[in-house]
Amino acid sequence: MLSDRTSIQLKLYEKNHVEEPFLKQLESMPGLKWKVIRDEMSPGQTPSETQREDFTQVLMKKNLEDAIKRINPWMNEQQIFEAISDLTSHEGDNLFKNNHR
Repeated sequence: MLSDRTSIQLKLYEKNHVEEPFLKQLESMPGLKWKVIRDEMSPGQTPSETQREDFTQVLMKKNLEDAIKRINPWMNEQQIFEAISDLTSHEGDNLFKNNHR
């Protein structure tokens, strides 16, 4: 079993050697126009600073909604709501099946 210290070290290693290089690569690709919002998890940081309702939220729903509208201007509000629901709701707790769906 990993100690708390080892767990923190692994998280820092992943952040510094996997996450940050990948984010920098995305930012440097001019055609993608990625805007990276870094979640520093500082004591005073609020979820709204990362465009989320709380820190457990994975998707930035407002950004997703705006992107769906931009890419699919023919969709009405109900269709957009259903698309977001399909992406955010899962049947059961089998991650493999949910990802495959």
